[in-house]
Amino acid sequence: MYQSTKIFYPWALAVAGWACVALSAVPALSQTDTNDGGGEETVSVNLPSMPGVALDKVYATMTPNRKPLESVTVTNTSDAPLNVVVQVVEITEKTQSQETTQPATAVKVSPSRFTLPPRGDRLTRLIFTEPFGPQERLFRVRYLPVAEALNAAESAASLQTKVQVQVGMGLLLAVSPEKQQPGVTFKREATGVKITNTGNVHVMFRRSRYCPDNAAGGCIDLPGARVYPGLTWHAPIKTNAPLVLPYQVYGTELKLNIPAR
Repeated sequence: MYQSTKIFYPWALAVAGWACVALSAVPALSQTDTNDGGGEETVSVNLPSMPGVALDKVYATMTPNRKPLESVTVTNTSDAPLNVVVQVVEITEKTQSQETTQPATAVKVSPSRFTLPPRGDRLTRLIFTEPFGPQERLFRVRYLPVAEALNAAESAASLQTKVQVQVGMGLLLAVSPEKQQPGVTFKREATGVKITNTGNVHVMFRRSRYCPDNAAGGCIDLPGARVYPGLTWHAPIKTNAPLVLPYQVYGTELKLNIPAR
């Protein structure tokens, strides 16, 4: 029986993609999160560097105005054939420090298991099979190496016992609600700016450098973060100068204008 999995992020926000070390107990992985608004998460397991799989993207979106398909190219970075199985989980609960996931049925991957030749690659397709609803949905798609040749008749559960200690990769798939309603609010504090996502879609603040006109302190380095609906991010921006924070909502560029304090 499948059970939901909680993954803890010590550094607060979950981000776009993550590199993972595939272990025999796949579902529960403790991860260390680095975040620049489009960064990566790495599993906090002290192992030597080793070859594995690489993806051409670590973040993907699907919206109602186009076909619910996404192509992902998987590459074998080793000099030996590599067997890969794909797992998809849906994020059912998210806070600033952890997320709860469960096996997903709404996203299919084709093919979901395959063998890569040495230094070879393979095109896979993600397919969202359900109608777009009122809420955003988030999925993690994991490409995991397995130790033995793949048997089409094997179940996903039995394949988990064959997972080898190799480097896998995963991506974050965000499925838009039928009607996007982005919204962010801010509050200046002594230690920075508190930004709250009041909409129904995640927003992505990217690292940038902002140079306000006539600012006594010169330019300001702005941090990045991905802020999910209902969550608050504390941006450590210590300045009284006016700010313009650029952010994205499903590829649309927007700006948050914060007046001088």
